[in-house]
Amino acid sequence: MDYIIRKYLMENPIPRPINITLTEKQCIGSYHSGIFWIDDLSSSRNLRHFTNVLNRKIFGNSFYRHHNRLKMLFVREFSTRHHIHGIIERPIGIDDREFVDLIEDCWSNTHWGYEHMHFEVPNTYDREIGWYVYILKNRTKLNLADSIDWENTYL
Repeated sequence: MDYIIRKYLMENPIPRPINITLTEKQCIGSYHSGIFWIDDLSSSRNLRHFTNVLNRKIFGNSFYRHHNRLKMLFVREFSTRHHIHGIIERPIGIDDREFVDLIEDCWSNTHWGYEHMHFEVPNTYDREIGWYVYILKNRTKLNLADSIDWENTYL
């Protein structure tokens, strides 16, 4: 199954990609209100909120009315810290820096969004494919199909 997923994703790359790594807070709350630790469900809900806000800022009401949205792929990892690797399509008419700033703003205003983010605008086809290879690696995943956030991935 992993082979089929990798093959499909590599043969159907996201146009005008921005490679991203989004880190997440590991817990929120206080000793008075209670401490809540992040889990996959909380991470997925937070990512859905982020993608909805980002798409709404790009497409306005046509995001809801006509289902216009950016192509995105998200893969969840946990090594020392819960984080998400992703690829987001850069919209036509918005330059790289402006789009990265918009992503940073949308992510930092989510419930679980953490301040450390990494962005790369691939300047060669090899860098595009290299990011796919990196985020789809087996080393930090038990199962690739379970690591991809299918609810928030739009191809």
